[in-house]
Amino acid sequence: MPKTASAILLAFALSTAAVQHHAMAQGLPTALATTPVLSDAQKAELNDFVAKQKPLLSDRDKVKSARDAILAPLAQTNVSATFRSELWKAVSDSAKGLIASGDEVLAVNGYRLAGEIATDSSVETLFAGLKSDKVAIRYVAAFGIRRAFEATTANAPALGRDKAVDLLRALAAAAGTEKDAHCFDAMIQAIAAGGSERQQIEGLRPQALRTLCAVAGKKAGDLGTKLADSTSLEALIRAQTILRDSFAKEQSPAWLDDAVTLAGDSLAYIYRIIKAGELASGKPGAPADVVEARRAARRVPLALVAAAESTITLARQAKSGNANPTSFADLLRRAEVDVDANVLTDIEGLIGQNGALKSEFKIAADRFKLN
Repeated sequence: MPKTASAILLAFALSTAAVQHHAMAQGLPTALATTPVLSDAQKAELNDFVAKQKPLLSDRDKVKSARDAILAPLAQTNVSATFRSELWKAVSDSAKGLIASGDEVLAVNGYRLAGEIATDSSVETLFAGLKSDKVAIRYVAAFGIRRAFEATTANAPALGRDKAVDLLRALAAAAGTEKDAHCFDAMIQAIAAGGSERQQIEGLRPQALRTLCAVAGKKAGDLGTKLADSTSLEALIRAQTILRDSFAKEQSPAWLDDAVTLAGDSLAYIYRIIKAGELASGKPGAPADVVEARRAARRVPLALVAAAESTITLARQAKSGNANPTSFADLLRRAEVDVDANVLTDIEGLIGQNGALKSEFKIAADRFKLN
């Protein structure tokens, strides 16, 4: 990632916390944000509040404090959809100006405003951000969608279902071609936010989690036979963990087969890189430091194996009552050639052409790429 993008992303990441009492200090009653219907006088008060911050938004040195002041009323729960809508009306011209400015620092703050306010109108600006040729902009657009989805878990949604579904589809399309590992991870987290157990948009949770399975599964397939960077693998682990944990909330969720398919995609990837010699291995009896180095190199890939195994075990338990657990991760930690070969045979028996998973779950016969 370019150093400039890294600096912007770091600054952005360090400034995501809302300032709880900033709004009161600026003269806007915090109770205004929870008012279901705003009077003309209250709308005028909100507009005056935003107007005081607008001139600061175009100043690189002051944009963050101005942004925080504008967003501070949203830090509480039960923010009304009406307040969000009126807030966006008041600040939209400035936010769009920041996005169109060509200055990445200002644009990041414009996208942040759009995502946090989380209305149908505000999130419109995020679609183009996902297609930007700038890493920092794609990242912050994905983060903005994540924040928009998170806003619909603690408040009456100002984001409609159709727009939320459009955001999921845009994330899936962007993630499918994303080359930057940090951006891909941000997209995974955004999709996952749409699938929160506290999601208030009807029907969005199952659709988001099925999308998560599809996006992460495609990435596992696209990684081919090369050992990927840790960030990419950790994004897949994150997706797998979210899905695994979802089984604790719903015994037989609509995304059960999709989650198992992702687990199979993950195991297929591990199968390919072991077969390609991407994970160091050797005979028993090697010096302790050599063995430790091999095991250290396997730490993240084997965390993916463990997450996939856990998903499959829980899914089997939910579907048939027979967990039938495997122990691939434990065996592969030994980093021994003969053990690896045996595990590959066992993985093939699980997800190969006639693998057990394909008879237990709804999975296409040619789904998993072992070559």
